Amino acid sequence: MASETDRALARLHLDLAHALYTEREAVGRSVEDLAAAAGLPAERIVMIEEGDTSSLTEVALLCHALQVELRLDADFGFGVIPPRPTVVRLTSGWNEDPAAAATTGFAPSPVQAPPEKRAAFERPPTAAETSPEYARY
Repeated sequence: MASETDRALARLHLDLAHALYTEREAVGRSVEDLAAAAGLPAERIVMIEEGDTSSLTEVALLCHALQVELRLDADFGFGVIPPRPTVVRLTSGWNEDPAAAATTGFAPSPVQAPPEKRAAFERPPTAAETSPEYARY
């Protein structure tokens, strides 16, 4: 008979597999595309999404390819944390010219943007960010 710990671990594998599948679908990536990005065979991606999440290395490769963080907790729970927006600080102030930003490698930064321009960088929280799992971290 399976112990409570065994059942919790089995549930963790299935929930994690479903979360990875959901993240892949949310960003619109195919199995083949994700496999190429993660350096894994497409058949292995399918196996992982069906519940074979026993390889931490492979799960880490998928998280990296999907650009998400994975947090495990002591109660066999987990949270998939969506990527945070990258903020690039300008060294010489606000640059409104996208062509200049493209040639210099610097992009506009909401930190240094004039107040009337900051709204362009604000976004509502995603569904994942408002979930109870995300709130724990």
